[in-house]
Amino acid sequence: MVIYSGVSKDERAKEGVALAIHKKYTNSIEECQYTSSRILIVKLRTETQLLNIISIYAPEDNKPKQERESFYEQLQNITESLSQNESIITLGVFYARIGNEVIPGVKQRFNENILNDNGELLMNLCSLCDLRINNTFFDLKPQYKSTFRNSRGQQSTIHYIVTNRHIHPAHIQEVRTLNSANAGSDHSLLLGKIKMKLNLGRNREPRAHTEKLNIESMWDTTIKELYKNRLKGKIDKNPIEENDDINNSWKRLKENIIEVASESLGTRTIRPQKQGTNKTLWFSSKVKEQCKKKKKAYLNYMSSQTAEAYKEYKRIRNDTKTLVRQMKDNYWETFSKRMESDFYGTRHVQRDTWVKYLEELYKEEETETEPNTPEIVISDETNIKKEDIETALQKLKNRKSPGPDNIANELLKYGGEKLNQQLTTLTKKYLPNTEYQMSGEIVTLIVGIAGGCRREELYTMKIDDIENKGEYLLITIPDSKTHTNWHFTIIG
Repeated sequence: MVIYSGVSKDERAKEGVALAIHKKYTNSIEECQYTSSRILIVKLRTETQLLNIISIYAPEDNKPKQERESFYEQLQNITESLSQNESIITLGVFYARIGNEVIPGVKQRFNENILNDNGELLMNLCSLCDLRINNTFFDLKPQYKSTFRNSRGQQSTIHYIVTNRHIHPAHIQEVRTLNSANAGSDHSLLLGKIKMKLNLGRNREPRAHTEKLNIESMWDTTIKELYKNRLKGKIDKNPIEENDDINNSWKRLKENIIEVASESLGTRTIRPQKQGTNKTLWFSSKVKEQCKKKKKAYLNYMSSQTAEAYKEYKRIRNDTKTLVRQMKDNYWETFSKRMESDFYGTRHVQRDTWVKYLEELYKEEETETEPNTPEIVISDETNIKKEDIETALQKLKNRKSPGPDNIANELLKYGGEKLNQQLTTLTKKYLPNTEYQMSGEIVTLIVGIAGGCRREELYTMKIDDIENKGEYLLITIPDSKTHTNWHFTIIG
């Protein structure tokens, strides 16, 4: 984002100032003041107070004295009008050469030894307003101090980054020119590194804590059996009635599952993650302490530069690498065992089992249907059996996010025989055995059971997306997750 202040369009562009601000700080902008074609003020919100950035373009040293004095007087009035409790950064082209005489609190000796009229005006401004010229506080090579070079080899420092006393000197990390940047000008880019925390303007309201079922507890076989037995008893007391319609039947079954799961598995509170919370699971407190030891040993070596200090640092560094590698290996071993448990229900899978699984997974299958067109075959003799429901439930994957009903796959998968009977009854209410009707609702249910559509695609499916071709139905998914249209057929 570029903020510009300059002359009007009908005038020659002889002067103007601008500030380029990253888009992530756009919401932090409190105010923009277009003072003149030579002065621009942008106020940003930080975590503690306002930050005033003043971009300036001072008159050249060959301009009339009255014009130059008027500019610095205007800049002084603006600086004094700002609150002393706010941070101020003034930067730009001052066309001032300030010499290398030390003025305590204003400038140091690390600068060229030439002084001009604009330099005197700048030093007077800084002395009256308690400002610091930060370029002069860093002892750098001459090529990193000069901000202007002409074709005759002459160079000088005329660009400065000036701050008030509210910005601590420890926060100013570096001020130097970037000679490698090809700006197509005699002026060089001046880099200033100032450590501050800006308020990004995001929603700071605390998010409410949410309660979720503790599905992970079902890895314990005793908890799993407890859930299955209690669900059986609950269904015996509150089963699906024959005269219930499809909505009431599902509502009754869902209430049974949620109530039993809350009693058997318990709930856990999901708290919003705090800013800066570690997301690297293997990075434990033990690793953190070891890293602190390594940093301390490194600083000790850099300060002493002795062979003993280097030997000690090298030993601690190697120990840290060994510990990190060990923690990573332990974490991935635990993670892989959980994956094997999700796939096969055991804690260890033999190598031959993995080989057979991968061979079946990548085996080429011959099919007569068109590529990328799944086929669902249904006849008038379609009869949903309890074994079909059991097979479909066993194919469900664990550790998947629940849908709007807040029922995870594990609650259906490990519900036991009684739950399978209820699901079979519920499905038969929707798919009568005697007659197959080509309606949009029935097709949606078939697609959902077969796993051909995602949840959002089922929600957005309409009757117009189902086209009766006589011998088969052509289903169109207009907007998939990959934003591409695709089709499949139901033949019967």
